Amino acid sequence: MINILTIDVEDYPALYCRDMLGREVPVSDRVVVATRCLLDVLEGAVPSATFFCLGSVAEAHPELIREIRRRGHEIASHGMRHIPFRQLTRAEIRDDISRAKAVLEDLLGEPIQGLRAPQFSVGLDRPEILECIREAGYVYDSSIFPFAGWRYGSAESPRRPYLINTPSGPLVEYPLSTLSVFGRRLPVGGGGYLRHFPYCWNRWAIRKLNREGTVAVVYVHPHECDTVPCAYSGRGLAPARRLRAAFYNAHQYHGRAGMVDKIRALIGDFEFSSIAAHAEAQQQVLDYVTEAVSESGTQQCAAVGPGTGKGHTHHG
Repeated sequence: MINILTIDVEDYPALYCRDMLGREVPVSDRVVVATRCLLDVLEGAVPSATFFCLGSVAEAHPELIREIRRRGHEIASHGMRHIPFRQLTRAEIRDDISRAKAVLEDLLGEPIQGLRAPQFSVGLDRPEILECIREAGYVYDSSIFPFAGWRYGSAESPRRPYLINTPSGPLVEYPLSTLSVFGRRLPVGGGGYLRHFPYCWNRWAIRKLNREGTVAVVYVHPHECDTVPCAYSGRGLAPARRLRAAFYNAHQYHGRAGMVDKIRALIGDFEFSSIAAHAEAQQQVLDYVTEAVSESGTQQCAAVGPGTGKGHTHHG
């Protein structure tokens, strides 16, 4: 089975300074170094992955975005500023994702089809955001993490690719990978779940998903391969905030030293493609159809098998 590899391109130093230290700094060159390192790791092993790029990174380093595309990978949008959608109004979300799409399209001269929200801040409980995404011209989304997490997650969402019918048209959702263990969904195969946990756990989990007929949607960040310490300190902050920032930074750097080896093992053990390539090849076998996502938040998900037209109904 061909799985899906996605890369969230963002500049860790700039986001750490803004979100943890309350300081606005320019996008650094660490995102260029880390992304090129990851591109070299993928070279010859993954013909096409999906790179969800921040609009702010594209503005600061346009040649990096062009290089990713030249190397055969799909460019998609990660929004403009990496602010979780739960912190924004609908108008602010529309402005953010529309600006990011325009920046990337002007840079590459081709349409941008997909979006991933910052911090997976989309769920079936916020249908107005899904409508916003389709209204902005995106044809697929990969923001929903179908498990009950404390920072993000949409526990009632289907675990396989599915269609969402919005008032602006259909939107294909590619949810992040979870594994059902004793009736509980656990996130696998990406980001901190790949960085913090032994690789053998992730390999076993993805193999189990594939045996069940489920494509794994894996994600990583280039900065997870960057072991150079963040140069910004928390001096001048209140003690509680300084402690919180230090803990967050330590957590984000944990496991980075072994991340490149884990990614090499991952792409050696499994075959991967981009979302666009997968969608083109698999249009006829989407497993779920979400009938109606309305402003009220009600929807029906009918699980269907390829060619059967039958399934059960889930009320969200």
